[in-house]
Amino acid sequence: MPPKTTPSPNIIGIYGLPGAGKTTILSQLRLTGDMSPAYYDYYEGSEVIDSIVDGGLAAFKQLPHADKQRHRATAIRHVGDEARRSGKGAIVAGHFMLPATSGESDDDLDTELQQVCTDADLDTFTHIVYLQADPEVVRRQRAGDQRRARKALPADELGRWQQAEMRGLFELCVDFGIVFAVVVAAKGRTLRRIVDLCAFWSTGEEENVDAALDKVREQVDSARLEQAKTIVVFDADRTLAPYDSGVMFTDEADADGYLGHQDDKMGGLLKRVFGGPLGYSHRAFQQVSVMLEGLVYRSAHSLELQDLYDATCDLVAGHIGMYQDMIMHLGQLTWNQDILPVVVTCGVRQVWDKVLQRENLRVPVIGGGRAKDGYVVTPEVKAAVVEWLATSGCDGRREVFVYGDSPLDIPMMARADHAFVVVGDEK
Repeated sequence: MPPKTTPSPNIIGIYGLPGAGKTTILSQLRLTGDMSPAYYDYYEGSEVIDSIVDGGLAAFKQLPHADKQRHRATAIRHVGDEARRSGKGAIVAGHFMLPATSGESDDDLDTELQQVCTDADLDTFTHIVYLQADPEVVRRQRAGDQRRARKALPADELGRWQQAEMRGLFELCVDFGIVFAVVVAAKGRTLRRIVDLCAFWSTGEEENVDAALDKVREQVDSARLEQAKTIVVFDADRTLAPYDSGVMFTDEADADGYLGHQDDKMGGLLKRVFGGPLGYSHRAFQQVSVMLEGLVYRSAHSLELQDLYDATCDLVAGHIGMYQDMIMHLGQLTWNQDILPVVVTCGVRQVWDKVLQRENLRVPVIGGGRAKDGYVVTPEVKAAVVEWLATSGCDGRREVFVYGDSPLDIPMMARADHAFVVVGDEK
């Protein structure tokens, strides 16, 4: 889906090692229908600098680091101004770190790496994609580059450079409220993944609610809804069971720690996202969604992504045991044709589908998932779902009960006739 024309269009950075294929990706994106120049403007960071610096890129390379940073900041501000003027999205390929040499060339790693990302970049970008490539493939691509001479670097050095960039970018994106995604360079999948992410990110808050309600219409049997006089809505994580499916998902998908953060448990990273500038916004839930899915994506080598995602959901669901009282309660509700139970969760929908199926509970689940689903479940979505269930297909309003456990459930509780806070064991 093309991005909506708004005063604040998405400005997406494409980062990766020199030789990882950023320029190729930009060229391919330009030729992709929903990503065409009718909807996005494309920029090579070096080309923008070449156009704004007296003497062009050659003169720029001879400048002191501080002057280079000033021109880099001017370049990205120019991109941001153009995007706001045109209303189109912008996709920019650039560098995050370069060797700290006098010329800051990408051809030498004899010196320490130096961050060349500026505060203006962090103020301008709304989203950043990091193109993670196999260091050995990058080494070969650099050696075979006919457009520019690159120093031969061993794969292990390139790997360390790449890891430093991913960690550094992730930290800054969390702190500055920029949605960050790692995309693994894989033949036949890289372009599709970036296109899916851009489409997902182009969905605004209103469109997100509409997409979620479309999912409700798909999941909830219309005849069953029309017959129901009462709706009972349940949150899932820490309501149906004393577990958080998001944290458990990452434990299964990423044993070594997200982006190498072995000392920082995923639960802590989730808290950092929601505790940062994004808060509990629509964009924050998009960040968590692509972060969870990205764990699977970067592990999907021999298996198809969907197969690996399904397998991870199976493993997580196998570790979740529901409260016995909830199993009995839901079982009784499903037998009463006048009552319709529904689960609405910010957690991983497919995990909770499997948990309920294991208990032979046929209950529709509206929840978060993959970028290609096109929506995330936010507190506002929960409230909209409750309102739709209460009023759709009936002359008046159905009686609504809501069970939840956290402040995220307050908006949907406010739309209910009866609200219950579940206080259980923490797992």
